[in-house]
Amino acid sequence: MTWQPLGCNPVTYSCPAGYTLSGQTCSITVLSAAIPNYYCSNGVLSGVSCVTSSSYAASANWYCPSGGSLSGSACISSVTTASTYASSNPCLYGGGFIAGGPLGNGFCREMRALLPANTTIAASGWAVGSCQIIQGAPVCQVYNTNKTCPGGYTLSGSACTMATSYAASISSYSCISGGVLSGASCTITSSSAASISSYYCNSGVLTGSQCSTTVTVSATAN
Repeated sequence: MTWQPLGCNPVTYSCPAGYTLSGQTCSITVLSAAIPNYYCSNGVLSGVSCVTSSSYAASANWYCPSGGSLSGSACISSVTTASTYASSNPCLYGGGFIAGGPLGNGFCREMRALLPANTTIAASGWAVGSCQIIQGAPVCQVYNTNKTCPGGYTLSGSACTMATSYAASISSYSCISGGVLSGASCTITSSSAASISSYYCNSGVLTGSQCSTTVTVSATAN
């Protein structure tokens, strides 16, 4: 209350609801949330999260571009040939008269007695074979009934096989343990909530996690 000269009515002042009167001024304290400072003990800060990532080598998907069976990172293929014996006696390649008589279509005869002892065919009479170019010369090639194989081949049933291998090719990569594929690497990313180290105020006074601001207006004279 403000006193006036004798004979006048006194002047009083009032404030809006919530304000506090102090003389001819009204004030109120306004609280607002302070702004936190975030940090990460592990990972990289991204907004209010901590992001961590790790990488591992992707798994290669192999294939055999030229055929064969895949074995790890190699392709295995087999070459098969008949078990034969090439005698040392010449013949006419493409047919012609051989000691036992004329034969056409590249066939020939070989005296069984001249074949090596390890053959199991009869030791007398004639064995029919085919004329083949062996080391640049035509020879009479007769099937070897004891099924022996040329060098480097392995007997498999009635045939001789030789395994060959070559490096497989990579068709693609995959991430067997999850993650995002990038070239030949897989990256796994995870995030967690960041921690608050402190608070600050753009305006006002920091009190704990709040900012305190005092607003003043003129009181209303009544």
